Amino acid sequence: MGDETIRVLNPANKTWYEIPANQNLGVLLGTPDVTIEPAGEKATIAGHRAERFRFTQSLRIPLPEGTALPPEFPQDLQLSGDLWSTDAFAGASYAGVFKTLQAFAAIPGVEALTAGGRFPLRIALRSSIMPGYEIRSEVTQIGAVTAEPSQFAIPAGFQKVQAPGGGGD
Repeated sequence: MGDETIRVLNPANKTWYEIPANQNLGVLLGTPDVTIEPAGEKATIAGHRAERFRFTQSLRIPLPEGTALPPEFPQDLQLSGDLWSTDAFAGASYAGVFKTLQAFAAIPGVEALTAGGRFPLRIALRSSIMPGYEIRSEVTQIGAVTAEPSQFAIPAGFQKVQAPGGGGD
């Protein structure tokens, strides 16, 4: 938790790579314009009181220098959705959890959605590139557990490979 790197394992071919925690999709796409507002609803999700928020984001899609795309290719990505979050995990003892969540989630703007130590329990995400579809995610169980360090070790027989796109070590 809170490491400077994220290790990604591929059990199918027994390989793994690592990327810096600050090198994720959210960082590569840049900081989006995010609007978030309370919806005035509350519910209990996974045993915790949650408040509903509505959000919108606008992301500029970066293009590598010298890249030419068709004129109809979108230059920005519009995201909107509903987020149910709780402040039950706010505070200094959970700071590492939030740092890891923000890095690993690879969702541009996740910092705004988790501001003030609000932990997302349910999300419905809509995107301008998938009109008519919604991606939903919901936490069904959450709580503190003790994890053995061995659970985070690279399994024997896994080979380290170069990260896609040449990132990481």
